[in-house]
Amino acid sequence: MKKSILIVFSLIVVISTTAQTKRALFLGNSYTYYNSGVGYWVEKIATSMGDDFEYVEIAPGGYQLNQHCVYQTTLDAIATGNWDYVVLQEQSQMPSFPPEQVETEVYPYAAILCDSIHNANSCTIPLFFMTWGREFGDQTNCPYYPPLCTFEGMQLRLRASYLEMAADNNAQAAPVGMVWKAVRDSLDDALDLYVSDNSHPTLLGTYLTACTFYACMFHKSPEGAMVPDGITENDAHEVQYWVNRIVFDSLDTWLIDTTKVRAKFEAMYLVKQTDEVGGYLQNFSENADSCYWDFGDGSGIWQYPYATDCWEMITHYFPETDYYNICLTAYRGCQVDDTCVLTFIFPQSGAGVPSNQQTFTLFPNPADESFRFVGLKSGQLYRINILDVSGRMVFDDTVLSDDVINTDKLPKGSYVVRVQSTDGMLMLPLLKE
Repeated sequence: MKKSILIVFSLIVVISTTAQTKRALFLGNSYTYYNSGVGYWVEKIATSMGDDFEYVEIAPGGYQLNQHCVYQTTLDAIATGNWDYVVLQEQSQMPSFPPEQVETEVYPYAAILCDSIHNANSCTIPLFFMTWGREFGDQTNCPYYPPLCTFEGMQLRLRASYLEMAADNNAQAAPVGMVWKAVRDSLDDALDLYVSDNSHPTLLGTYLTACTFYACMFHKSPEGAMVPDGITENDAHEVQYWVNRIVFDSLDTWLIDTTKVRAKFEAMYLVKQTDEVGGYLQNFSENADSCYWDFGDGSGIWQYPYATDCWEMITHYFPETDYYNICLTAYRGCQVDDTCVLTFIFPQSGAGVPSNQQTFTLFPNPADESFRFVGLKSGQLYRINILDVSGRMVFDDTVLSDDVINTDKLPKGSYVVRVQSTDGMLMLPLLKE
């Protein structure tokens, strides 16, 4: 059967930016609003790193999560749903109390707030603000619960409670208290993180908190960020180092998902059969749970992986030769990424590559250690590509039509041989034994 040759010109449009924009609602109390507020310093840090950050803080002094659950200002702010993150900070002592007390006095209200957040916008992430233990522990409650007698004991209880709240509510945790602990341990209290009440943060403590939130929200290290007046460069760099180490060394622990979905595909080869122009497209998208193909001709289909990041090849027949903007959109939860290839497809008979494919074959086929072409114009140069079943190029060279192609290093299996010249392109199947 006589088949025309298709020449494919593709323009791949890639849009890549490093700047990000995040919006956050902070719900807390004085630990949140001290020193102009955590959100204020996250914004300053983000701007210095080339990002944008918008925020609202609702943080009446001493407020508990149960009070935020009935505070109309809080409920109205959550209901807008226009947030990437909603930060939840409990009163500084309560999550460190005995587990049975936390289970009844804290967890139910964390769940109520998280349910409200998810109902307002399923893509908003509740982010628990894991606070720090007091400098010498909670001496008021130490007689009733020994773990509170030291900073270390109080911090471990805060860690456990905040992680449980995050795990139970499809949320994440910002490990501010664990960064705080690392700074204390590494420098033997050389950095002053507490004001005179041994509880609230100095400016350096708030800066540590803001750097931690920046890392958790933007998934970037704060190293190299702005340094506020009143903080030395050395102290700021020490804080940045520990934020980067604590957050990114334990992303799974904090339930922070930094996986990025990426849409990617390749037009493997195009052929014309009778009156149909067929495109063979391979999806190479990463971390996607579904994809949508828009073929640029008014039609499209959904595609789902049959294994992790493993996609069936797509065959699509176009109505006529023309420009087609083929787009692939990849989805994973609330993440979306897309990419497009602008392709012009037209039939053209080739002088260098015979129009009649029946006279153009590979021999031997199946091949063992090599093959050669039969039917190509003798002495002419051709560009040869060999593609495996996943579309990966395993051979790429310019050869003469009389040359023998060595295949001894190819694994056994099926391949496609792409033959290109100035006159056109053809595809032939190859079986390697």
